[in-house]
Amino acid sequence: MKLFAAVAFSLCVSVAHASQETDACDAHRQALERQMATALTQDNSAQLSTLQAELDKTNAECTPEAIAQRHANALKRHDSAVAEARNRLRDWEAELARARKKGTDQLNIAAWERKVNRARADLNRAMARPIQ
Repeated sequence: MKLFAAVAFSLCVSVAHASQETDACDAHRQALERQMATALTQDNSAQLSTLQAELDKTNAECTPEAIAQRHANALKRHDSAVAEARNRLRDWEAELARARKKGTDQLNIAAWERKVNRARADLNRAMARPIQ
């Protein structure tokens, strides 16, 4: 009976959130709650227990703090990828400058220029990549 009251209460509670991740969490919760209601009407306690565990996991992962932490981690990964691409570009540009200063032949300079151009393209891709 307590479980029925918890399911009924959770079906009645709905919270609107602005972020897509929060909306996805809400949609997942609602789907689980619908499945729990069906399992309850079918008196399927094993399925109900499994769904309750999944709902508990979803609720733990969908707190504002957990969402903010995931976003912060994604931002850190993005910034790290951009920094790595910048460092690689800086290294290749330095090698190209050394080759030019040294008077290296045009074939080698062209090879360094290709590396610099690829590094620039990699940096542009890293900067344009969405934060996920």
